[in-house]
Amino acid sequence: MLSVHERSSRSFTKSARLSVATLLGLACLLFGQAPAAFGAGAAGTAAAGQSAAMALTVPQTQTLKLLHFNMAGGAKNNGTYPIIGRIIREVQERRPDVISLNEVCDRQYAHLLIQLEAIGYSMQGYFQESRTIVPDCIVPPDTRNEAGNAVLVRGTLVSDQGYMFTSDHKLEAREQPTITESRSVACVTALFSIANQPVKACSTHLAPKESGAANPYAAPEAEAKELARVFGPEASAGSFILMGDLNLQPGNPALSSLYAPEAGTTGQFWEVDMHFYCDEEFCDGPVQGGDPSHAEGKIDYTFVSRKHFSFEHQNVQMVDAGNCDDHPCSDHKLFRSEVYLHQTTTPYGTMRNTHSNKCMTVTGTVNNAAAVQFTCNTTSTDYRWRFEHAWWGEYVLRKENGGRCLRLPSSANVGAVQTTCDANNTLQRWNPRYPTADMLRNVGSGKCLAVTNTVNNSAVIQTNCSTTAVPQRWTHP
Repeated sequence: MLSVHERSSRSFTKSARLSVATLLGLACLLFGQAPAAFGAGAAGTAAAGQSAAMALTVPQTQTLKLLHFNMAGGAKNNGTYPIIGRIIREVQERRPDVISLNEVCDRQYAHLLIQLEAIGYSMQGYFQESRTIVPDCIVPPDTRNEAGNAVLVRGTLVSDQGYMFTSDHKLEAREQPTITESRSVACVTALFSIANQPVKACSTHLAPKESGAANPYAAPEAEAKELARVFGPEASAGSFILMGDLNLQPGNPALSSLYAPEAGTTGQFWEVDMHFYCDEEFCDGPVQGGDPSHAEGKIDYTFVSRKHFSFEHQNVQMVDAGNCDDHPCSDHKLFRSEVYLHQTTTPYGTMRNTHSNKCMTVTGTVNNAAAVQFTCNTTSTDYRWRFEHAWWGEYVLRKENGGRCLRLPSSANVGAVQTTCDANNTLQRWNPRYPTADMLRNVGSGKCLAVTNTVNNSAVIQTNCSTTAVPQRWTHP
């Protein structure tokens, strides 16, 4: 766990920015709860002294490296290829899993795919045009003249989808722009190594501000709200990455439709560069923010669905793109980040107590029925449970028969029950594998799941966590 006093390398005038992981660590100290596990493979590594057979099997976690870049393919690079060379160098250095590109000419996108193959780092992707004719993209005798957005993945491409913003800033699922349209979204759905967890990744570039208008940001604000309207339900239901130049700065009210409620807003996404303001005694946030990506400030964003990803703030970098021949490669910075994709579920299996060698069960499907231990029956659906990722490395424990979840009625040392699943209820959320690889700590109470004896039909309760108490140790499956 990160120290409470560990600081991000980037600071503010009166306070330092901490990683989200650090703030969670602070919360752990204040409320006696366990920090979420971070990083690839964190969910699959037993604590010291614990064998793999004596541990809780929870959904896997995979690190994904993301790169977003408004490459100014026409405006700064006139459709030529030196900018592609800059992206290739970035790929060789960072080896990203997902790339989002704005203002990419179709000929540049095609050349990028060829160059990726040439360096042995093939990626699959999708290019969605934004405008039908872009003179800056034409390099005779090549007559290709389209520009738009692209998204590429280092995974198995399942599907792709283009979207267009209408002239009145409504988002529609179609690929071909009309003559009056100029803004689009490119999306792919892909599988990474966590094969049961398809990820939708999209790249967009919203309308620019209109200087001199009563509200210069009316167009990008309307389009940001459309992103939330169209993609918010998808991000609630499944893994989603949304990257792009939104032409809006942090704090703009329209962005509230994207940011998750924990940031004081109403959306379904975390933004990977959101941060906390901290001093030595107090942290406030998370808040919209981040380092500048452009001369106007931070206008480029990487959003991930809040239920499926976690991340650390130190994993974000804004990097100057440098020069391409005799000119700046872009007026935007390369936006690097890393996120942790959490597998949705584990297979159903028994929850066996190490002390009693009996399994947790709840008879039937009635809400508030008590959880007890009984001689294990591996085929009965009343004995079979699975972990489902709720948010930020915390899980609900769902029973196969009836689909209800394990819950504690309060923070007192009382028996656990089953009830209708609600991942927003902290008394239904659990930190598995903490304090050791075979313990299960409740998020709401900070106490651990246990039995009190070895007798059939005796209650499964919560009690103060102790790493020396064998009745608090479990295996799954």
